[in-house]
Amino acid sequence: AYDLTLAKISVQTGELLKTIRMRDIEKRNPELYIFDLRLVLNTTQETSTGYPHPNTVEPMPAAYAAAFPQFKPGDLAINYRTNNTFYVLDPETLEVKFWYHGAGDGGHSIRWEPDGTFSLFDNHFRSGWNTSIAPYSGIVSIDPRTHSHKRIWYGDRQQLHTIVNGHHQITPGNTILMTSSIQGRFLEIDQNTG
Repeated sequence: AYDLTLAKISVQTGELLKTIRMRDIEKRNPELYIFDLRLVLNTTQETSTGYPHPNTVEPMPAAYAAAFPQFKPGDLAINYRTNNTFYVLDPETLEVKFWYHGAGDGGHSIRWEPDGTFSLFDNHFRSGWNTSIAPYSGIVSIDPRTHSHKRIWYGDRQQLHTIVNGHHQITPGNTILMTSSIQGRFLEIDQNTG
């Protein structure tokens, strides 16, 4: 069994300020079963694909408080790659305030956006072994108010595809900075021109 731990460390001193055990989050939210989702690709050997594989913990910026009235500054957006789930956690009470499943495939880099949505880098993980799936990564927007998502960028024109480790940031100028780790590429896409 796994028992992952989140750690908050002071940038100035390197001191460990706080730890949060995933088992404690599960205990605090006993009626929420998103932590039980698993994807096991190879049952003959133990691999990281059989675990939730958290890869991003992003605190909500205080400047976005008006855009996210259902959350508070410092709440944590936590992304799990393997089960395609992210959730918002109150780090003080360990309450899961919101969760969403299925917006991306092997997602990374969950981000709070100033318009009250989240953005996620969709690696398109399964297309690495399933040739019937189009092999391009993209960016997905998730709206917590409507509990819905939509693709806001797709990597077909730029031939961008990284089945793991993709990251992104939407800039104030409406461009998207992103890395394609498998390809060894860094791109900036202007959403105004495509």
